[in-house]
Amino acid sequence: APSLPYEEITRLTFAKGGTSVLAHGYLLLGGLSGTASRWMFGYGMFLQLVGDLEDFEEDRARDMATLFTTSRRETRERLIHRLFSYGDEVMCTFPVPASDRERALHQLIRSGYRFLVIQSVAGHPATTGRSFARRLEIHSPLRFSSIRSLRRRGSDLRGSKTLSILLS
Repeated sequence: APSLPYEEITRLTFAKGGTSVLAHGYLLLGGLSGTASRWMFGYGMFLQLVGDLEDFEEDRARDMATLFTTSRRETRERLIHRLFSYGDEVMCTFPVPASDRERALHQLIRSGYRFLVIQSVAGHPATTGRSFARRLEIHSPLRFSSIRSLRRRGSDLRGSKTLSILLS
């Protein structure tokens, strides 16, 4: 992997995720208050970390430098716990946006952010130990085998000729 300092990888990771979701928020709502902008940026940082968790095996195989592939000090399980804590921090400590549209988006995202991490672990059971995955599965609305099955079906659908015809 490129020999970037861990602090630089952190800065780039957060900037990439934060600015991407911030831009999407502006496009979706046509503008954001300062409170909503800060919250969307924080949520984007969280989503980038979830994406890096999701892509861990591929990134490691390709020698990509992410916070997950370069962390030698902490186990993936510990990093996932920290990811949950960070998600909780973003969702629960930022003020709720004032406008009805921003508040509705905030509530929608807040209702499912923890499941994003859980489904990532469910889809890649080899990235954590079995006992850790089993402990997380208890908090999932679906069994992990069901999540993997749904992901395979979604992948099959994305590559299907039927979908290609429908979208053209």
